[in-house]
Amino acid sequence: MAWRELEEQVLHDRVINALKKTMFDFPNDKYPYLKTHTNHPIKTHGVPNHTGGQYYPDLVVLDTRTEKVVTVVEVETINTVNESEAAQWLKFATLGERFYLFFPRGLEIKVKELCQKIANAYCYEYWHDGKTLRVEHIKF
Repeated sequence: MAWRELEEQVLHDRVINALKKTMFDFPNDKYPYLKTHTNHPIKTHGVPNHTGGQYYPDLVVLDTRTEKVVTVVEVETINTVNESEAAQWLKFATLGERFYLFFPRGLEIKVKELCQKIANAYCYEYWHDGKTLRVEHIKF
């Protein structure tokens, strides 16, 4: 888990909660067999890594029929879009079928550079429009 200033940590957790209530709101009527777990501020669902340890991505979506990881989601803030975190993204991208990365608006050039080795990354920039969180898919 990256260290963040308090203001950034609050933003990070708000974005995670908003995504869980919108884009990754599982289970739902269409996908009753999917379940979203959050790992912030409390770790609720680790994903085993290849060395016997656990990873704790921000959001993990599981297929409850098989316990298979379907989606891994990471939310970054302005100070956590860096090479150290990108090394973690690469690991997280191997955990499920899809890897979603959310980052602050205006950092797409830096994210594009850092994501070159991640084939299954779905990248979204986010910003607040008043009180509403907005996201936009960025294709590289």
